[in-house]
Amino acid sequence: MKTTIRKADFLVYIAIFLLVTSSGMYFRLYPVTYNQRMRDRILSRLVVYANLRKIVAADIDKSYSFLPLAEKKKLADKKFGHLLKTERKNIDKSITGITKKYGGAHKFYLLGADSYYYYRLTKKLVTDGRLSDTYKDGKFLDKLMIAPAGCWRNIEIHPYTGFLLYRFLKLFIGDIPLMHTVSVIPLILYLLSAAIFMIICRMFNISRPAMLISSIFFSLSPIFIQRSSIGWYDTDPYNVLFPLMALLAVFMALKHSSGYLWIFILAGISSAYSLFWQGWILLPGLITMIFLSITVFQTARGENAFPFFKKFLLYVSCVVLFSSLLITPAGLMNSIKDVLGIFSGFLMFDINLWPDIFLTVGELKTPSAVKITHILGGYVFSILALTGFFVLLMSRHHKTKKQQGITTGAIFFCCLFMAKTAERFVLFLLVPASICLAAGLDALIRYSRKIPAVFPKSKLRHAGFIIRVIPYLLLLSPVIYAHSIAVKQNPIFNEVWDRTLKKIRTHTPENSIINTWWPPGHFIRAVAERSVSFDGATLNTPQAYWIASFFLSDNEQEALGILRMLNSSGNQATEFLTDNNIPLDEAVALIKKLVKSDKTEAEKAALRYLPEDKTRHLLSLTHASPPPSYCLIYRDLIKNTLGLDFVKDWNFTRSLDLKGSALDLAGSGKALRRGSKENIELMWSIAGGRTYIGEKSSLSSRKNDLIYFKNGVILKIPGMEARINELEGEISGIPKSVIYTEKGMLVEKKLAGSSIKLSVLVLQPPGQTYSCIVAPAEILKSILFRLFYLNGAGLENFELFAEEEDPKLNTRILVYKITQQ
Repeated sequence: MKTTIRKADFLVYIAIFLLVTSSGMYFRLYPVTYNQRMRDRILSRLVVYANLRKIVAADIDKSYSFLPLAEKKKLADKKFGHLLKTERKNIDKSITGITKKYGGAHKFYLLGADSYYYYRLTKKLVTDGRLSDTYKDGKFLDKLMIAPAGCWRNIEIHPYTGFLLYRFLKLFIGDIPLMHTVSVIPLILYLLSAAIFMIICRMFNISRPAMLISSIFFSLSPIFIQRSSIGWYDTDPYNVLFPLMALLAVFMALKHSSGYLWIFILAGISSAYSLFWQGWILLPGLITMIFLSITVFQTARGENAFPFFKKFLLYVSCVVLFSSLLITPAGLMNSIKDVLGIFSGFLMFDINLWPDIFLTVGELKTPSAVKITHILGGYVFSILALTGFFVLLMSRHHKTKKQQGITTGAIFFCCLFMAKTAERFVLFLLVPASICLAAGLDALIRYSRKIPAVFPKSKLRHAGFIIRVIPYLLLLSPVIYAHSIAVKQNPIFNEVWDRTLKKIRTHTPENSIINTWWPPGHFIRAVAERSVSFDGATLNTPQAYWIASFFLSDNEQEALGILRMLNSSGNQATEFLTDNNIPLDEAVALIKKLVKSDKTEAEKAALRYLPEDKTRHLLSLTHASPPPSYCLIYRDLIKNTLGLDFVKDWNFTRSLDLKGSALDLAGSGKALRRGSKENIELMWSIAGGRTYIGEKSSLSSRKNDLIYFKNGVILKIPGMEARINELEGEISGIPKSVIYTEKGMLVEKKLAGSSIKLSVLVLQPPGQTYSCIVAPAEILKSILFRLFYLNGAGLENFELFAEEEDPKLNTRILVYKITQQ
C-alpha cells in the first residue's frame, strides 16, 4: 500500500512539474513564436501603409500640382486617414497576404548583447578547440577586447556548456546551426531550476496546491523570464540555479544531525559557481550569513552553537581549497578583489576618477520599491512573499524547520538589500522571495481551509469549494506579468547589423580596430571578428572617455589624434604620465594638447613636463602609426548623445578633489549609493551639468520664407535666421547660431541678439523636406553628428565604408574608414 502511495505521489509531482514548466516554457518561447508573428504582421503593416501613402501622395501631387508643398501634405494626410477608416477590411487583407507570403523568412538571432560575448567564445571552441592562445591565473587573454592590447578575462564554463550541447546534437542533427543550439541553454537551466525549487518546497512540507501556485509564480517572474528566454545565452540563469542548489544543500545539512557530507557538497557547489559567474563569491558570503544567523539563534535560545561554528569553518576551508584548485589561488584573490571593488561602488560613497559609465546603464541604477515589486512579479507576489517571510520567522515548528526558516529569512533580507543597490541584483532576490511566497501561500491555504468549520453548513454550502478555488485565481497575476514582459523579449541584433558586420569581416584587414560606443562591442567581435576599443564587459574603462571625446570633438585633428593614440597604445600614455607623478587632470589635459599637434610641436610641449628620454617614450604612445581604424555609428548611439556628453565633459580636477574628501563626506552622512538620484546628480555636477540635446524634428508647415518645425523652431529662408518658440514647452528666444551645409561644407551663422545658448542644425537631405535639431553648437558640429546627419561635411579623413538602413527595423548603421592619422 505504501509503495502504491509513493508511486501516486511521484506521479502527482511529475504532473505538477509538467504543468509548471509548460507555462514557463510557453512564455520563454515568445521570441520565436508570438513575438515573431507579431513582428511579421507589424512589418507587413508598415509596408502596406508606406505603399498606400506613396500612392496617395502621387495622386495629390498630380491633381493639385498648383498647391504649396505644405498644403499637399495636409491633403495627403487627410486622404490617407480617410482610407484607413473606409478601406480597413481590404488593408487588413493585404497585410495578412504579405505576412503569409514573406513572414518568417528572417533569421533567428540571440537576445541581448552579452549573449554574443559567449557565442563568440563557443565559436572559438568549435573552430579552434580553445578560448585563447594565452592563459594565466585562471584567466585567458581576449585579443579582440580593449584594442590593441587585449583584455584578461576569467575562464568560465558557460561557453563549454554550449559547445558540449552542440557536439551532442551534431550526432543526431548534422547541420544544426551553433546559434540555434546555444539558444536553448537558458531553457535547460530553467527546467533544472524549477525542479530544484519544487524539491525545496517539498522539504518545507508545502502543500501540493501551494507548491503548484508558488512554482508558477517563480517560473513566470518577469525578471526570470527576461533572463532565461530562448536566445538569452548569458550567465544570468546560473544566478538562480546555483543559489537554489546551495540552499538545498544547506537545508539537507540542517536536516541531518552531522550533515558534514552536505557541507562538502555545499562547498563544491559554491566553488563550481566560480566557473560560471565572476561574482560567485557573493554566494559564499550569503552562506556565511546563514551560519552566523543560526549561530545567533542557537545562542539566544541557550543551546549549543558550536556544531554550527564547526560547519562554518569546514565550509570556508573547503571553499578556499576547492576554488583554489578550480581557478587558482590568484584567481580566488582576484575574485574577492573584483567583487569588493564592484560593491564598494554600489554600496558606499565612492568617487571614480574617470567618468562612471555604469550610471548610463539602466539595469545598474537603483530601483525603487515599486520597481522591485514589478520586476519580481507584482503586488500579489510581494504580499505573499512578505507574508511568508514573517511566517518563517514566527514559525514554532521543530528545531530543523525553525533553522530552515531563519536561513531563508536571512537570505531574503540580504538579497533585498542587494536588490536596492542595482536593478540587476533583483534576480538574486527571486529565490528567497519565491520560497517565502510558497511558505506564505501554504500558511494562508491551510488557515483558509479551517474557515468553513466555523459556519453552519446551511449557510456556506459551497464554502469549501470556493476557498479551494480562490488561490488558483491568484495565477492571473503571474500570467499577466509574464505576457507583458515576454512580448518585449526581442533581439537587438537584426538583419541590418548582420549585413554590416559581415561586410566588415569580409572587406577589412584582420588587425583592424572598430571604434564605437560600448553596446555593439560584442556584436562586432562575434560576427565581424574584429577588435574594439571597449564593450559591455569592459565599459567602465578610460577608453570610454577617449571614445566620447573622439565622437563629440568638433576639431578633426583633435579627433584623429585621440583615435591614433587610442588605437596604437590604448590608455598607456595617461598611465605613463600619472606614474611619473603628474596628476590625472594635468595628464589628460596634456594628452589632449599633444594629440592635436604634430610630433615636433608635441615634443616641445611634453619636454616641459618630462625629460628627453621619457618624452620620446610618451610620443611613441601618442604618435605611433595605428592599425587600420574604422568608426561605426548607429541610430541608438545618436539617441545616447547625452550619455557621451556626460563622459566627454568629465572634470578630472573636481573628481580628484571629491575623491580626497570622500571619507569626510561619508562621515557627515552624505554617503551615496551608485545609481541613487543623489549620486547621479553629483556625477552630473562633476560633468558640468546636463545640457539639452533634442531629437530630429520634422517640418510642420511653411508660409512663404518661414519654415515651422514641430519642436518650435521657426526658420527664415533665405538668410538662415531662426527663433525658438516654446521648445519643450519652456524655452523661447533667439538661438546662438544656425548651422547648415553649403556646397558640402559646414557653415555656422552666429545670430544677433541671441538669448539662448543652444543652436539649430538645419538638415535638408536631397529630395527630402527640411528638418532640424536643437543642441549646443559644439554637439551639432561634432564628428558624430557630421558623420551621421551630414555625410561627413567638411571632414577630410573619413571615407564612407558601409551604410545599411532599414526603416522598418528602425536601424541605420554607418561605418567610416579613417584614411589618415
